[in-house]
Amino acid sequence: MKTFFSKYKSLVFIVPACICISSHASTYKSTDDQGNVSYSDTPSGNVGETKLPSSPTINLFPAPKRSSTVFEKTALTDKVANHAYTTLEITQPQDNSSLRNNAGNVPITLQIEPTLLDGDTVSIKIDGVEVKKSRKSSLSLNNINRGSHSLEASIISPHGKVLKRSKILTFQLHRQSILINSN
Repeated sequence: MKTFFSKYKSLVFIVPACICISSHASTYKSTDDQGNVSYSDTPSGNVGETKLPSSPTINLFPAPKRSSTVFEKTALTDKVANHAYTTLEITQPQDNSSLRNNAGNVPITLQIEPTLLDGDTVSIKIDGVEVKKSRKSSLSLNNINRGSHSLEASIISPHGKVLKRSKILTFQLHRQSILINSN
């Protein structure tokens, strides 16, 4: 919209002015020898001033707000009710596993059945703190501190309701100390 108005902003002022000017101008009707009628804004010969009918107007009304019908609400409710998540499992990393990654990257793979509904997201928590939201079943957490961590995944509805939680698992992340080779 900004580009339209910046391109044509002069027209926004000129067009209404022309309409106002032309609506107040006199109109003259003349007839030639063969009976042809012509209209002009300047008088000439055997012309008489005439009144033209006003130009047609169109009244624009805002469209009524569309509300969901009972059918649509029922269909949506049935779709959500029939889409209960049966499985949410963290398949990587495995429970009580040890990972070695000096950058602190932790790959996470989830098994979700059935697939996520539009609007639902997966929340990943490490040590009880949400660190990532995603709609993917494979993702990576970056720059995680070394040590022992708990990991949990939850499926969250668009309204913030927890629909399914995974079991909490534990993993150990090993990173090389920054003190090694620090000459």
